Amino acid sequence: MPAVQARAILKRIVRLYTDSRRRNQLAVGAIGAFLAAAGMLAWVLVSPEIPFASAPAELIREAQPGDFIKIYGRIECNCVVAVNYTEERVGTGPSAWNATYEVFRIRDPTGLIQIDTDSMAYLKPGPHSGDYWPDDMAAISGFVYDQGGGALALRAQQMGKHVDDTPAKDAAFFAFVATIGGLLVLFAAGDRFYFGSPRA
Repeated sequence: MPAVQARAILKRIVRLYTDSRRRNQLAVGAIGAFLAAAGMLAWVLVSPEIPFASAPAELIREAQPGDFIKIYGRIECNCVVAVNYTEERVGTGPSAWNATYEVFRIRDPTGLIQIDTDSMAYLKPGPHSGDYWPDDMAAISGFVYDQGGGALALRAQQMGKHVDDTPAKDAAFFAFVATIGGLLVLFAAGDRFYFGSPRA
């Protein structure tokens, strides 16, 4: 009898351990799936702005036709509002931005360049209720082209108040979170990390 009771107790202990291990696996797997999904979603949302975030600010005098550059300088415009920024709510979803532009230029300590806003894809709100006024500082990225006669312009793709005015500056962190989440899912599913091999 004592041997039978000992075996029964041992089986109960093994069952409790196995159930606990399975609960831990499920918990780790769920956390990993959440981190992986959240990190991937955040990265996908900010990925279009990565070129702006990763490009270093360059001097205007170094701009050459065909270059993709980011410049940072002061807005010059014979106007009251250079960029008129508005946000519009679309149903129950996130708001969408819209903007109208005056003809303006950016000046840094080395020169002046015309800004072509026809291809603007991403615009961060300016310092005046979303608008940008003359003498405001702004960072703009895009491709340089020759307007003719050696006069350069920047075909703007993204504009912000400063050189890292974008959530894409955290893209590497989002990718790291997604990677950690994926590893947790693999470890939990493979029953190798922390839990050991499956018991017979």
